[in-house]
Amino acid sequence: MFAGQTLNVIDPAEGVSATTGANGSAASVQVEDEDVTLDSLQRTGNVSARTDVTVHGWSPSTQVTTAAVGQTLHTTTSGGRLTASTDQAVDGDPDGPAGAIEARTRVTAELSSSGDTSGLALAVGNDQASHVRGGSADIRTGQYHYGAGSTARTEASLLHVKGEAQLTAIAGANQASVEGATDDVRLDAAQVSTGSTEASVGAEVDNGQTVAAFSSAAANSVTLANQGASTTAAVAQEHLGYVRAESALYVGEFGRASANAAGVGNTVSAAVYGDTLTLDTDQLNSGGVDAYASFDGSTGYDLDVNASAYGNAVSAQACSDCDGVLDARNTQVNDGDVSAVTRADVGGARSVLANATAVGNQASYVVSRPRP
Repeated sequence: MFAGQTLNVIDPAEGVSATTGANGSAASVQVEDEDVTLDSLQRTGNVSARTDVTVHGWSPSTQVTTAAVGQTLHTTTSGGRLTASTDQAVDGDPDGPAGAIEARTRVTAELSSSGDTSGLALAVGNDQASHVRGGSADIRTGQYHYGAGSTARTEASLLHVKGEAQLTAIAGANQASVEGATDDVRLDAAQVSTGSTEASVGAEVDNGQTVAAFSSAAANSVTLANQGASTTAAVAQEHLGYVRAESALYVGEFGRASANAAGVGNTVSAAVYGDTLTLDTDQLNSGGVDAYASFDGSTGYDLDVNASAYGNAVSAQACSDCDGVLDARNTQVNDGDVSAVTRADVGGARSVLANATAVGNQASYVVSRPRP
């Protein structure tokens, strides 16, 4: 599966907007006031997407988005009971041919200036999202990403940015989320990734008011948020491949500039506003995780450069005002290399902040009053 486009634009009076998407398979389910039982099996191979945009002259706005997704499954239910058993795999046979999910965005405006500018590349192998209102949900899902993995790359070469420039690359092997407002949610998720998960941003800007480069690479991720009495989740994650997030930014003259890179092998995040959250997590990271953020420039005002790398990460929050109870069991094993590196080379600036964080296993459990 492949999608691509190339734009060469001269003096766009109302700006430029380009979106390219490639999806191996997609399924969507919407049910109101009825019970639904869902059995789903999805398989896909190589998926790639690219977008190349060149602008000559003044552009008030330049927006470029490229997305490559192996498969998606989105469910929305209201008032009934959702019972789901799902299975997603990129190259379902681990001994079969390598599969690759690739997205690339390139924005060039070397001889021109622009207002707000954004470039995004998104590459995800398996994506599942469930939205539940009322009723209840019992979801069992397996996500498997074998082979070559997911790669997202954003490149930019810009002369002058009068507004904000946001340059982003996001890569994921397996991601699952449940968002609900119901009294009974049960999630059982298993995720395995063996390939590489890489996100990179490479950008050069002669001068810009606000310029930000952000790369995020997460092999396996589960996100759970619910407002209801009882929420139970059991998550098993195994990452055997390689994760890299890299942001390399050059800005000659700047008002504010930032280069951020975040990489993680396995991550689980749960937030519940209700009586009870029961969370059982098992995470194994035996692959490498690298995060690298760098900045080069001449003069400017405010600069921050950040890199964070985690082998395994779990965070959970329950609501004390709801008389909430948080019951957690966590097993984390990290035997892969984890590194975070930042570098800044600037002629002069009002403030420079740099931070590098590398953690093998991290877990955070909080019972607190929610923000108003």
